[in-house]
Amino acid sequence: MMATLLVFSTMMAVGQGHSAEPARMCLWLLTLALGALNLTGFGGRLRPRTRRLNALLDDETTRDHRRTSLAAGFWAALLSGSVMSVVGAIFSLSCVDGVRVVITAALVAALIAFATQELRAVKCDGRA
Repeated sequence: MMATLLVFSTMMAVGQGHSAEPARMCLWLLTLALGALNLTGFGGRLRPRTRRLNALLDDETTRDHRRTSLAAGFWAALLSGSVMSVVGAIFSLSCVDGVRVVITAALVAALIAFATQELRAVKCDGRA
């Protein structure tokens, strides 16, 4: 859901030319921060009541999925940065728009990779 929100937010801002508006930028940055916090697994460590639960949920498989999803995000950033450099050479594109597309592509790829791997792991365990 967060990945879809990021994609639509970026499409609307870049498509309408409103990427640099402070209100839109703050909301986009907040969504990015929440998505990145979701990928780090750090959110559960902030609350002392859920430390034991977080220890159960953050096992070796989840850490491996997190590592793989961050690598997918890296490659998506590299690919989208390359594409945006070509698009920026052909069309008039602001720096804010280009950076917004690259960061959104990286985080969306990482979130989707992590969610897909976690769902596959649950189905393989027979818990679904």
